[in-house]
Amino acid sequence: MSSREHAATSNNQTTGSSTTPTSVGNAASNDAPAVKGSSIVIKGELTASEDMVLHGRVEGTISMPGHTLTIGAQGHVAATVVAKDVIVHGFVLGNVTANSRLELKATARMSGELSSPKLIVADGANVSGTVNMPGGSKRGRVTEDALLATTA
Repeated sequence: MSSREHAATSNNQTTGSSTTPTSVGNAASNDAPAVKGSSIVIKGELTASEDMVLHGRVEGTISMPGHTLTIGAQGHVAATVVAKDVIVHGFVLGNVTANSRLELKATARMSGELSSPKLIVADGANVSGTVNMPGGSKRGRVTEDALLATTA
């Protein structure tokens, strides 16, 4: 499989009857992200070595640590997600780790554990769960020692 293809594997992988690993991708374009349509349902593990836009449904895990995952307004993800950047317009239920930035657009609905050094939340986005911002800017950060010193 080339570095421009994706692998999605599972016992019940798509709405079709195939139970063998399936390769899906956008090998023809070097710049455009792979786009997965709104009728696609993937259950299992989705790995990618290129940027991707999801308009369909994914249940399981998504791993693309060096690339950008965009979840479209009609996208529905119930998964553990690891990507360089995650941009959410649709629905996400699960733990999301964005190694660079996590951006929630106004139409985003997200529930779970969010982890990213940079978090951008648009007015209107709905977020519930916990937020962890490791390695973020030290400017303006309140340490436990400083907080205890002001209350003593």
